[in-house]
Amino acid sequence: MSQRTSFRHLLCAAISALSLSACGTPPREQFYTLNAAPLTSGKAGSPLLVVAQVSLPEMLDRPQIVLRNGEHQIHLLELQRWAEPLKSNFSAALAGQLQTQLPDWQLAMREQHSSRDAKWELWLDVQRFDLTPQQSTLLVASWQLRQREGQLSQRGQSSISEECKGCEIPALIAAQQRAIGKLAQEIAHQAKRLQATQP
Repeated sequence: MSQRTSFRHLLCAAISALSLSACGTPPREQFYTLNAAPLTSGKAGSPLLVVAQVSLPEMLDRPQIVLRNGEHQIHLLELQRWAEPLKSNFSAALAGQLQTQLPDWQLAMREQHSSRDAKWELWLDVQRFDLTPQQSTLLVASWQLRQREGQLSQRGQSSISEECKGCEIPALIAAQQRAIGKLAQEIAHQAKRLQATQP
């Protein structure tokens, strides 16, 4: 199946509900969310990592799910929407995945915990988080781990592609969830490495 054909198949599947309006049945919006695992307090005296900032392109941080067709064209799915703002949902999902990778650490969002008490801060800038014509989710992000005390920090650039199993929107969301998990794994690896250098 060619890239153009596969994209058309996905797009048609995503907007097929519109045809119901021609039969007298109003189309209904469908809402999706990324799973966010609960954060724990970690062990007593364990390092505290605060997710200080997550930024998304305005093109992506909107209610509609975005499908990308090539480098210069996108489609907004009016009937397939995020259940909450994508920026906050992405941040919570990433924090939950980091907690899974760092079970002995304390994880917190900036609005939940003062950064003054943090051992480490995470700053993340997402450039891509959408569906490509090849039916894969592409997550591209730059990030930095900053130590609150001292000058130690680590910069990273991640590019993660996850194939979708099937052409329906739930498969897309599942692929995006897996991509966030892999991003958390990369960040957690560096966080543990940095922490191991501490006296």
